[in-house]
Amino acid sequence: MPPGQDGSGGSPDDTRGAPETILWATLSLAPPEGVTVPELMDQTGMSRPWVYQRLQELARRGQVAQVSRGRWHATGGDAQ
Repeated sequence: MPPGQDGSGGSPDDTRGAPETILWATLSLAPPEGVTVPELMDQTGMSRPWVYQRLQELARRGQVAQVSRGRWHATGGDAQ
């Protein structure tokens, strides 16, 4: 299996999938009230636009839901 496809993020030298993996893990482990976008930014080390783009993509797939304004969590859909 190619690095990163198993959800591990690949080898230490292959970090392309790391922010997405961290984002998914954070959303999956979120409490029922969800996590905030600033928390997701802190966890992934990525910008607000990047986080919102990924959240919108995951929401279109039915994998995440917005619990309340600015708070998100995984819905239990298939992982990335």
